[in-house]
Amino acid sequence: MQWTTKTCIALVDMQAFFPSCEQIDFPELMNKPVAVTNGDAGTCIISSSYEARAYGIKTGMRMQDALILCPELIKRPSRPKRYAEISGNIISALRDITPDIEVFSIDECWMDLYPILDLYKGVENIATMIRKAVYDSSGGINCSIGISEGKLTAKFVAGVNKGVTTIVPANKIKEYMAPYPLEKICGIGDKVLEYLNDRGYRTIGDLQKAPHNVLSTRYGVVGKRIQSVCNGHDPVELVTKEKPPKSIGHSKQLPFIRDKSVIESILIHLIYRLTRRMRLLNIKSKSVGIYLASKQILIKKIYYFNKANNCNYIFIKAVKEHMNLYKGQPLLKIGIKCFEVEYDGNEQFDLFSQPYDSNHLRCDIAMDEINKRFGDGTIRPALEYIVDQLDLVPVIAFNFNATSKAKNSL
Repeated sequence: MQWTTKTCIALVDMQAFFPSCEQIDFPELMNKPVAVTNGDAGTCIISSSYEARAYGIKTGMRMQDALILCPELIKRPSRPKRYAEISGNIISALRDITPDIEVFSIDECWMDLYPILDLYKGVENIATMIRKAVYDSSGGINCSIGISEGKLTAKFVAGVNKGVTTIVPANKIKEYMAPYPLEKICGIGDKVLEYLNDRGYRTIGDLQKAPHNVLSTRYGVVGKRIQSVCNGHDPVELVTKEKPPKSIGHSKQLPFIRDKSVIESILIHLIYRLTRRMRLLNIKSKSVGIYLASKQILIKKIYYFNKANNCNYIFIKAVKEHMNLYKGQPLLKIGIKCFEVEYDGNEQFDLFSQPYDSNHLRCDIAMDEINKRFGDGTIRPALEYIVDQLDLVPVIAFNFNATSKAKNSL
Protein backbone atom coordinates (compact mmCIF):
# COMPACT_ATOMS: atom_id res chain seq x y z
CA MET A 1 0.00 0.00 0.00
CA GLN A 2 1.32 3.44 -0.94
CA TRP A 3 1.06 5.79 2.04
CA THR A 4 0.28 9.33 0.90
CA THR A 5 -0.04 11.32 4.15
CA LYS A 6 2.71 12.56 6.46
CA THR A 7 1.35 10.78 9.51
CA CYS A 8 1.22 7.03 9.96
CA ILE A 9 0.41 5.78 13.45
CA ALA A 10 0.05 2.21 14.69
CA LEU A 11 -1.77 1.15 17.84
CA VAL A 12 -0.52 -2.19 19.15
CA ASP A 13 -2.85 -3.90 21.63
CA MET A 14 -1.84 -7.18 23.26
CA GLN A 15 -4.79 -9.59 23.28
CA ALA A 16 -6.30 -10.58 26.67
CA PHE A 17 -2.91 -9.70 28.11
CA PHE A 18 -3.08 -10.99 31.69
CA PRO A 19 -4.73 -14.35 30.82
CA SER A 20 -2.38 -14.71 27.83
CA CYS A 21 0.60 -14.31 30.17
CA GLU A 22 -0.84 -17.06 32.36
CA GLN A 23 -1.40 -19.36 29.37
CA ILE A 24 2.18 -18.80 28.19
CA ASP A 25 3.69 -19.59 31.59
CA PHE A 26 1.32 -22.51 32.18
CA PRO A 27 0.74 -24.26 28.82
CA GLU A 28 -1.91 -26.52 30.34
CA LEU A 29 -4.18 -23.44 30.35
CA MET A 30 -3.99 -22.99 26.58
CA ASN A 31 -7.39 -22.94 24.83
CA LYS A 32 -9.19 -23.06 28.16
CA PRO A 33 -11.42 -20.44 29.84
CA VAL A 34 -9.20 -18.51 32.26
CA ALA A 35 -10.14 -15.68 34.61
CA VAL A 36 -7.50 -13.55 36.35
CA THR A 37 -8.57 -12.22 39.76
CA ASN A 38 -7.09 -9.69 42.15
CA GLY A 39 -5.02 -12.18 44.12
CA ASP A 40 -5.64 -15.59 45.71
CA ALA A 41 -8.33 -14.21 47.98
CA GLY A 42 -9.76 -11.94 45.30
CA THR A 43 -13.23 -12.54 43.89
CA CYS A 44 -13.29 -9.82 41.22
CA ILE A 45 -12.29 -10.75 37.66
CA ILE A 46 -9.85 -8.20 36.24
CA SER A 47 -9.39 -9.94 32.88
CA SER A 48 -10.42 -13.13 31.11
CA SER A 49 -9.27 -15.17 28.14
CA TYR A 50 -11.23 -15.16 24.89
CA GLU A 51 -12.32 -18.74 25.64
CA ALA A 52 -13.94 -17.38 28.84
CA ARG A 53 -15.42 -14.34 27.12
CA ALA A 54 -17.29 -16.67 24.78
CA TYR A 55 -19.38 -17.65 27.83
CA GLY A 56 -20.18 -14.02 28.66
CA ILE A 57 -17.45 -13.54 31.27
CA LYS A 58 -16.61 -9.85 31.66
CA THR A 59 -14.13 -7.70 33.55
CA GLY A 60 -15.55 -6.64 36.92
CA MET A 61 -17.70 -9.75 37.27
CA ARG A 62 -17.56 -11.65 40.56
CA MET A 63 -16.04 -15.11 40.36
CA GLN A 64 -19.10 -16.81 41.84
CA ASP A 65 -21.31 -15.27 39.15
CA ALA A 66 -18.85 -16.19 36.40
CA LEU A 67 -18.82 -19.83 37.50
CA ILE A 68 -22.57 -20.00 36.91
CA LEU A 69 -21.99 -19.01 33.28
CA CYS A 70 -18.92 -21.22 32.90
CA PRO A 71 -18.49 -23.95 35.55
CA GLU A 72 -15.14 -25.02 34.07
CA LEU A 73 -13.69 -21.50 34.40
CA ILE A 74 -10.12 -21.61 35.75
CA LYS A 75 -9.18 -18.96 38.31
CA ARG A 76 -5.67 -17.52 38.26
CA PRO A 77 -4.49 -14.93 40.83
CA SER A 78 -2.87 -11.94 39.16
CA ARG A 79 0.93 -11.66 39.06
CA PRO A 80 1.61 -7.95 38.36
CA LYS A 81 5.40 -8.24 38.42
CA ARG A 82 5.33 -10.97 35.78
CA TYR A 83 2.97 -8.96 33.59
CA ALA A 84 5.24 -5.94 33.95
CA GLU A 85 8.24 -8.04 32.95
CA ILE A 86 6.56 -9.32 29.79
CA SER A 87 5.26 -5.83 28.95
CA GLY A 88 8.78 -4.44 29.28
CA ASN A 89 10.14 -7.16 26.99
CA ILE A 90 7.53 -6.31 24.35
CA ILE A 91 8.14 -2.56 24.44
CA SER A 92 11.90 -3.08 24.24
CA ALA A 93 11.44 -5.32 21.18
CA LEU A 94 9.19 -2.75 19.50
CA ARG A 95 11.78 -0.03 20.12
CA ASP A 96 14.13 -2.04 17.92
CA ILE A 97 11.72 -1.29 15.06
CA THR A 98 11.30 2.39 15.90
CA PRO A 99 12.21 4.43 18.98
CA ASP A 100 9.18 6.68 18.41
CA ILE A 101 6.78 4.95 20.82
CA GLU A 102 4.21 6.26 23.28
CA VAL A 103 3.15 3.70 25.88
CA PHE A 104 -0.58 3.99 26.58
CA SER A 105 -0.92 1.21 29.16
CA ILE A 106 0.68 -2.06 30.24
CA ASP A 107 -0.67 -3.78 27.10
CA GLU A 108 -0.99 -0.96 24.54
CA CYS A 109 1.30 1.46 22.76
CA TRP A 110 1.36 3.77 19.77
CA MET A 111 4.18 3.73 17.23
CA ASP A 112 5.07 6.45 14.71
CA LEU A 113 5.70 4.53 11.50
CA TYR A 114 6.07 7.41 9.05
CA PRO A 115 9.86 7.90 9.48
CA ILE A 116 10.51 4.20 8.76
CA LEU A 117 8.12 3.57 5.86
CA ASP A 118 10.85 3.69 3.24
CA LEU A 119 13.36 1.85 5.41
CA TYR A 120 11.13 -1.22 5.71
CA LYS A 121 9.47 -0.99 2.28
CA GLY A 122 5.94 -0.14 3.33
CA VAL A 123 3.40 -0.29 6.10
CA GLU A 124 2.42 -3.95 5.58
CA ASN A 125 5.99 -5.11 6.13
CA ILE A 126 6.24 -3.06 9.31
CA ALA A 127 2.99 -4.55 10.62
CA THR A 128 4.39 -8.04 10.04
CA MET A 129 7.56 -7.09 11.94
CA ILE A 130 5.51 -5.68 14.83
CA ARG A 131 3.43 -8.84 15.13
CA LYS A 132 6.54 -11.03 15.11
CA ALA A 133 8.30 -8.81 17.68
CA VAL A 134 5.36 -9.04 20.08
CA TYR A 135 5.01 -12.79 19.64
CA ASP A 136 8.72 -13.58 20.00
CA SER A 137 9.47 -11.22 22.90
CA SER A 138 6.47 -12.37 24.93
CA GLY A 139 6.73 -16.08 24.27
CA GLY A 140 3.57 -16.30 22.19
CA ILE A 141 1.16 -13.40 22.73
CA ASN A 142 -0.97 -12.28 19.80
CA CYS A 143 -1.84 -8.64 19.21
CA SER A 144 -4.26 -6.37 17.40
CA ILE A 145 -2.65 -3.75 15.17
CA GLY A 146 -4.52 -0.72 13.92
CA ILE A 147 -2.81 1.65 11.51
CA SER A 148 -4.21 4.99 10.39
CA GLU A 149 -3.43 8.70 10.30
CA GLY A 150 -3.57 9.40 14.06
CA LYS A 151 -3.56 7.99 17.56
CA LEU A 152 -7.28 7.57 18.22
CA THR A 153 -8.14 6.61 14.64
CA ALA A 154 -5.50 3.87 14.87
CA LYS A 155 -6.91 2.80 18.24
CA PHE A 156 -10.39 2.68 16.71
CA VAL A 157 -9.45 0.35 13.85
CA ALA A 158 -7.47 -1.90 16.22
CA GLY A 159 -10.49 -2.11 18.52
CA VAL A 160 -13.06 -3.10 15.93
CA ASN A 161 -10.91 -5.89 14.49
CA LYS A 162 -9.40 -7.83 17.38
CA GLY A 163 -6.40 -10.07 16.82
CA VAL A 164 -5.60 -8.97 13.27
CA THR A 165 -3.90 -6.11 11.43
CA THR A 166 -6.19 -3.39 10.06
CA ILE A 167 -4.79 -0.63 7.88
CA VAL A 168 -7.03 2.31 6.95
CA PRO A 169 -5.35 5.31 5.26
CA ALA A 170 -6.37 8.90 5.93
CA ASN A 171 -8.48 9.26 2.80
CA LYS A 172 -10.70 6.32 3.80
CA ILE A 173 -10.88 6.46 7.59
CA LYS A 174 -13.87 8.84 7.82
CA GLU A 175 -16.04 6.64 5.63
CA TYR A 176 -14.77 3.51 7.40
CA MET A 177 -15.78 4.80 10.84
CA ALA A 178 -19.19 6.19 9.91
CA PRO A 179 -21.42 3.09 10.51
CA TYR A 180 -20.07 2.29 13.98
CA PRO A 181 -21.74 3.36 17.26
CA LEU A 182 -20.26 6.38 19.04
CA GLU A 183 -19.07 4.37 22.04
CA LYS A 184 -16.40 2.76 19.87
CA ILE A 185 -14.45 6.04 20.02
CA CYS A 186 -11.90 6.25 22.84
CA GLY A 187 -12.95 9.23 24.94
CA ILE A 188 -16.71 8.80 24.56
CA GLY A 189 -17.75 7.48 27.95
CA ASP A 190 -21.20 7.19 29.51
CA LYS A 191 -21.69 10.91 30.16
CA VAL A 192 -20.60 12.06 26.70
CA LEU A 193 -22.60 9.28 25.08
CA GLU A 194 -25.73 10.27 27.00
CA TYR A 195 -25.21 13.91 26.00
CA LEU A 196 -24.94 12.95 22.31
CA ASN A 197 -27.76 10.41 22.37
CA ASP A 198 -30.08 12.99 23.91
CA ARG A 199 -29.42 15.15 20.84
CA GLY A 200 -30.12 12.35 18.39
CA TYR A 201 -26.55 11.24 17.63
CA ARG A 202 -26.12 7.46 17.70
CA THR A 203 -23.41 6.60 15.17
CA ILE A 204 -20.10 8.17 14.26
CA GLY A 205 -21.65 9.08 10.92
CA ASP A 206 -24.36 11.03 12.76
CA LEU A 207 -21.72 13.09 14.54
CA GLN A 208 -19.87 13.69 11.28
CA LYS A 209 -22.93 15.63 10.09
CA ALA A 210 -23.30 17.62 13.33
CA PRO A 211 -22.33 21.28 13.86
CA HIS A 212 -18.60 21.59 14.47
CA ASN A 213 -19.09 22.88 18.04
CA VAL A 214 -21.65 20.36 19.27
CA LEU A 215 -19.10 18.87 21.71
CA SER A 216 -16.62 21.73 22.22
CA THR A 217 -19.26 24.02 23.72
CA ARG A 218 -19.84 21.45 26.49
CA TYR A 219 -16.51 19.64 26.81
CA GLY A 220 -13.98 22.18 25.52
CA VAL A 221 -10.73 20.97 23.98
CA VAL A 222 -11.52 17.32 24.76
CA GLY A 223 -14.85 17.57 22.97
CA LYS A 224 -13.24 19.27 19.99
CA ARG A 225 -10.73 16.43 19.71
CA ILE A 226 -13.42 13.75 19.90
CA GLN A 227 -15.41 15.37 17.12
CA SER A 228 -12.28 15.75 15.00
CA VAL A 229 -11.50 12.05 15.48
CA CYS A 230 -15.03 11.14 14.39
CA ASN A 231 -14.32 13.08 11.21
CA GLY A 232 -11.21 11.02 10.56
CA HIS A 233 -8.43 13.13 12.02
CA ASP A 234 -6.76 13.04 15.43
CA PRO A 235 -4.85 16.32 15.92
CA VAL A 236 -2.89 15.13 18.96
CA GLU A 237 0.67 14.03 18.25
CA LEU A 238 2.53 11.15 19.86
CA VAL A 239 4.35 11.90 23.10
CA THR A 240 7.57 9.97 22.56
CA LYS A 241 9.48 11.84 25.26
CA GLU A 242 8.07 11.14 28.66
CA LYS A 243 6.52 14.11 30.46
CA PRO A 244 7.14 14.52 34.20
CA PRO A 245 4.18 13.26 36.23
CA LYS A 246 1.76 15.86 37.61
CA SER A 247 0.63 13.49 40.34
CA ILE A 248 1.90 10.28 41.89
CA GLY A 249 0.21 7.65 44.03
CA HIS A 250 -0.29 4.05 45.12
CA SER A 251 -3.32 1.93 46.04
CA LYS A 252 -4.24 -1.57 47.18
CA GLN A 253 -7.25 -3.82 46.65
CA LEU A 254 -8.38 -5.38 49.95
CA PRO A 255 -10.32 -8.57 50.80
CA PHE A 256 -12.84 -6.80 53.11
CA ILE A 257 -10.34 -5.85 55.84
CA ARG A 258 -11.65 -4.00 58.93
CA ASP A 259 -8.75 -4.42 61.39
CA LYS A 260 -7.68 -0.84 62.08
CA SER A 261 -4.06 -1.70 62.87
CA VAL A 262 -3.71 -3.71 59.66
CA ILE A 263 -5.25 -0.92 57.57
CA GLU A 264 -2.91 1.63 59.13
CA SER A 265 0.07 -0.65 58.45
CA ILE A 266 -0.91 -0.96 54.78
CA LEU A 267 -1.27 2.82 54.43
CA ILE A 268 2.14 3.39 55.99
CA HIS A 269 3.56 0.73 53.65
CA LEU A 270 2.10 2.69 50.72
CA ILE A 271 3.62 5.90 52.13
CA TYR A 272 7.08 4.33 52.17
CA ARG A 273 6.67 3.18 48.57
CA LEU A 274 5.36 6.59 47.50
CA THR A 275 8.07 8.69 49.14
CA ARG A 276 10.75 6.29 47.88
CA ARG A 277 9.55 6.91 44.30
CA MET A 278 9.35 10.65 44.92
CA ARG A 279 12.96 10.78 46.08
CA LEU A 280 14.02 8.69 43.08
CA LEU A 281 12.32 11.19 40.76
CA ASN A 282 13.49 14.24 42.76
CA ILE A 283 9.95 15.45 43.42
CA LYS A 284 8.15 16.80 46.48
CA SER A 285 4.57 17.68 47.36
CA LYS A 286 2.80 20.07 49.69
CA SER A 287 -0.12 17.70 50.18
CA VAL A 288 -1.24 14.08 50.17
CA GLY A 289 -4.72 12.70 49.52
CA ILE A 290 -5.75 9.57 51.42
CA TYR A 291 -8.85 7.49 50.78
CA LEU A 292 -10.49 4.45 52.33
CA ALA A 293 -13.22 2.84 50.22
CA SER A 294 -15.90 0.39 51.35
CA LYS A 295 -18.99 -0.72 49.42
CA GLN A 296 -21.06 2.05 50.99
CA ILE A 297 -18.77 4.99 51.70
CA LEU A 298 -15.57 6.75 50.65
CA ILE A 299 -13.50 8.35 53.40
CA LYS A 300 -11.36 10.85 51.51
CA LYS A 301 -9.36 13.88 52.59
CA ILE A 302 -6.39 15.93 51.42
CA TYR A 303 -3.78 16.85 54.03
CA TYR A 304 -1.58 19.91 53.53
CA PHE A 305 1.99 20.45 54.74
CA ASN A 306 3.81 23.66 55.64
CA LYS A 307 6.18 23.14 52.72
CA ALA A 308 6.81 20.65 49.94
CA ASN A 309 8.65 17.52 51.05
CA ASN A 310 9.04 13.78 50.51
CA CYS A 311 9.83 12.66 54.04
CA ASN A 312 8.16 9.49 55.33
CA TYR A 313 7.65 10.99 58.80
CA ILE A 314 5.56 13.94 57.55
CA PHE A 315 3.35 11.73 55.39
CA ILE A 316 2.83 9.16 58.14
CA LYS A 317 1.51 11.90 60.43
CA ALA A 318 -1.25 12.45 57.84
CA VAL A 319 -2.07 8.72 57.90
CA LYS A 320 -2.37 8.76 61.71
CA GLU A 321 -4.79 11.69 61.47
CA HIS A 322 -6.82 10.05 58.71
CA MET A 323 -7.29 6.85 60.68
CA ASN A 324 -9.29 8.86 63.24
CA LEU A 325 -12.00 9.14 60.57
CA TYR A 326 -12.27 5.37 60.14
CA LYS A 327 -15.19 3.74 61.98
CA GLY A 328 -14.66 0.04 61.28
CA GLN A 329 -16.27 -0.44 57.88
CA PRO A 330 -14.96 -3.44 55.86
CA LEU A 331 -12.71 -1.87 53.23
CA LEU A 332 -12.29 -2.91 49.60
CA LYS A 333 -9.60 -0.46 48.52
CA ILE A 334 -7.27 2.12 50.03
CA GLY A 335 -4.90 4.56 48.41
CA ILE A 336 -2.74 7.65 48.63
CA LYS A 337 -1.93 10.30 46.05
CA CYS A 338 0.10 13.48 45.79
CA PHE A 339 -1.18 16.21 43.49
CA GLU A 340 0.69 19.10 41.86
CA VAL A 341 4.13 17.70 42.62
CA GLU A 342 7.16 19.98 42.56
CA TYR A 343 10.52 19.14 41.05
CA ASP A 344 13.51 19.52 43.31
CA GLY A 345 16.09 20.20 40.58
CA ASN A 346 17.76 17.64 38.31
CA GLU A 347 20.42 16.45 40.72
CA GLN A 348 20.36 13.01 42.36
CA PHE A 349 20.16 12.80 46.13
CA ASP A 350 23.48 12.30 47.90
CA LEU A 351 23.53 11.15 51.49
CA PHE A 352 26.60 13.20 52.45
CA SER A 353 26.26 16.45 50.48
CA GLN A 354 22.55 17.41 50.35
CA PRO A 355 21.00 19.64 53.00
CA TYR A 356 18.04 17.95 54.70
CA ASP A 357 15.07 19.26 56.61
CA SER A 358 15.33 16.71 59.42
CA ASN A 359 16.99 13.61 60.76
CA HIS A 360 13.93 11.69 59.51
CA LEU A 361 14.77 12.56 55.92
CA ARG A 362 18.43 11.65 56.50
CA CYS A 363 17.26 8.21 57.58
CA ASP A 364 15.05 7.90 54.49
CA ILE A 365 17.93 8.79 52.17
CA ALA A 366 20.25 6.36 53.97
CA MET A 367 17.75 3.55 53.36
CA ASP A 368 17.51 4.56 49.70
CA GLU A 369 21.29 4.46 49.30
CA ILE A 370 21.56 1.02 50.93
CA ASN A 371 18.81 -0.42 48.73
CA LYS A 372 20.37 1.14 45.66
CA ARG A 373 23.72 -0.46 46.39
CA PHE A 374 22.67 -3.87 47.71
CA GLY A 375 19.30 -4.42 46.03
CA ASP A 376 15.71 -3.31 46.54
CA GLY A 377 14.29 -4.45 49.86
CA THR A 378 17.67 -4.97 51.56
CA ILE A 379 16.55 -2.64 54.32
CA ARG A 380 12.98 -1.63 54.97
CA PRO A 381 10.55 -0.98 57.85
CA ALA A 382 9.43 -4.05 59.81
CA LEU A 383 5.78 -3.35 59.03
CA GLU A 384 6.44 -4.08 55.36
CA TYR A 385 7.08 -7.71 56.29
CA ILE A 386 3.69 -7.77 58.00
CA VAL A 387 2.05 -6.43 54.85
CA ASP A 388 3.87 -9.05 52.75
CA GLN A 389 2.11 -11.80 54.71
CA LEU A 390 -1.30 -10.38 53.70
CA ASP A 391 -0.64 -11.30 50.05
CA LEU A 392 -2.27 -8.10 48.76
CA VAL A 393 -2.27 -7.43 45.04
CA PRO A 394 -0.86 -4.16 43.65
CA VAL A 395 -3.24 -2.16 41.48
CA ILE A 396 -1.84 -1.68 37.97
CA ALA A 397 -2.63 1.85 36.84
CA PHE A 398 -4.24 2.22 33.42
CA ASN A 399 -1.19 4.11 32.14
CA PHE A 400 1.38 1.70 33.58
CA ASN A 401 4.65 1.76 31.65
CA ALA A 402 7.13 -1.03 32.37
CA THR A 403 9.97 0.98 30.80
CA SER A 404 9.37 4.21 32.75
CA LYS A 405 10.83 5.28 36.08
CA ALA A 406 7.83 7.53 36.70
CA LYS A 407 5.08 5.01 35.87
CA ASN A 408 6.48 1.54 36.51
CA SER A 409 6.21 1.12 40.25
CA LEU A 410 4.05 -1.78 41.46
